Amino acid sequence: MKKYWKLLTIAIISVLVISTFYIQKAIANESPMEFVLDTYSGDEAELEKLAISGWYQGQYNESFTITSDGIEYHSHDSLVEQLVRTYSPKTDQLIEGYRGFMRGKTMDLRQLYEDEKLLAFATVESDWDGQSRYNDHTFKIDVLQKGEKERFTFKKTVPNQQDYNYMYVVDVQIKDGQLSIFTRNDIVSEKHADKFGQSDFRVYRFDIASEKLISEDSLLYVEGQDGNKSFNGEIISASTPMSQTDYVVLKKTEYVETQSEFGEMNTEETGKEYMLYNLSTMEKKELNIPEEMSMGSEVYSEFMLGTSIYFIHRTQDGLAVKSYNINDQQKNEFTIELPNDEGDTPSVIAKGERIYIMGGGLNEVPIMVYNAQTGQSLYEGTYKLEGKQVQDSFISVDGIFVD
Repeated sequence: MKKYWKLLTIAIISVLVISTFYIQKAIANESPMEFVLDTYSGDEAELEKLAISGWYQGQYNESFTITSDGIEYHSHDSLVEQLVRTYSPKTDQLIEGYRGFMRGKTMDLRQLYEDEKLLAFATVESDWDGQSRYNDHTFKIDVLQKGEKERFTFKKTVPNQQDYNYMYVVDVQIKDGQLSIFTRNDIVSEKHADKFGQSDFRVYRFDIASEKLISEDSLLYVEGQDGNKSFNGEIISASTPMSQTDYVVLKKTEYVETQSEFGEMNTEETGKEYMLYNLSTMEKKELNIPEEMSMGSEVYSEFMLGTSIYFIHRTQDGLAVKSYNINDQQKNEFTIELPNDEGDTPSVIAKGERIYIMGGGLNEVPIMVYNAQTGQSLYEGTYKLEGKQVQDSFISVDGIFVD
């Protein structure tokens, strides 16, 4: 008899869960709010390849995705759709188009690469020893040829893995049949016990057809903590994950901690170093970027676009977009006025010859598109929230992608 009660309890709970879901869904479908695109200038065709995900909070809390096909309110999804949705426009697109390949994959787009012919994934799997470090670092690689649907799936042990406490992939690129995996390796060092946080940015190149490791190189060494100085490293690639690039730039930032006369501890950014890596020649060189472009607390975004590094500075009136060409060392700059200073810090991404600027705030999502080289305004508009209960609502943008 007990087993029947258990089955009955499970059935009742299932009915309640499903019923609650559809009641909430019905309430959401009756929400009196909706997004309306208000174009101020330019051609709406500039938004065709743009996908935005976000949420608004008010009397009705709702998450959404905006594409050229319109607006999808996630509360309108079926129960199955809500379970599989990742709320990342690009990830959802990949799952829909390549469900078999994406099964079991990470949602970190830095570990993925895509072009017209190939879709690739690379990660590092490690085992925790239960005490202080990771061991047995292994590359897991999966490459799909889209047309033929042929796949290359293999694993390779990381060379000299005893030197690394932990590893993770920060970018994946493919050029001329070679898969380049860029990693950050946290170093195990017995010789420098007074230092911690040391890391080595490296690139591992694999021949896809033979599934063999061709070579590996250290690109940037980061000292970590050293007395009152600390160092941090990061990779600067395209602002949209999975984008193809001919160059990868790595950055090391130096910080100094000081104590004020009142005993407060302050951390000041005191220097930056940039290293350029050419994917075609496999050569690296230092870049001498002017401090007025790269330094300062107002710099909140850096990315590669073509042969230029872009530095986005926040100003009192909006944004200053500064670029440095890595080939001819030419500098360029233009300014962008923002419609208001309320809400989130604007999100900036770029692809091709376009820079896209988006923000969230009270009742609206402003969108602007500019030519990345000339600074010419190509589009300006706002997705506005309309309805009876918009006055107390707040919108936030949490995901942007340009296809």
